[in-house]
Amino acid sequence: MPVTLEMVQPRVMRLTITTPWTVKEMADVYVEEQKLFDVSQLTIYSIINVEDVHSIPPGVLRLRAAPMVVDPKSVQVLVVGANAFARAITETGFKLAHYREVKFFASEDDVWKYLNPLLEATQTTAQN
Repeated sequence: MPVTLEMVQPRVMRLTITTPWTVKEMADVYVEEQKLFDVSQLTIYSIINVEDVHSIPPGVLRLRAAPMVVDPKSVQVLVVGANAFARAITETGFKLAHYREVKFFASEDDVWKYLNPLLEATQTTAQN
């Protein structure tokens, strides 16, 4: 499947997109994504892995109402592997959605180097 969604940790979901993909395939994942937010008692970080995306389908900017952008439990969106064009389109979509909590990374390893200390700090705070 060109668009997949999974919870990789209790507070981290990963959306993986591979070419070829369509706007409909992405929108269809939103139902599953919203369910993950609805059942979680915790805030969630979202990773979007686009390392294997080589083209952007028409109409992609209509996707700016993603649950990871509009749900109050969304902490931050972390985009992995976006080439210059994909990054420009993604930044435009987030700006249109008035969502500013997005960061870009070259690899998923870089994401985890950034994310693990944040998750640990939150866990430590919750335990105290």
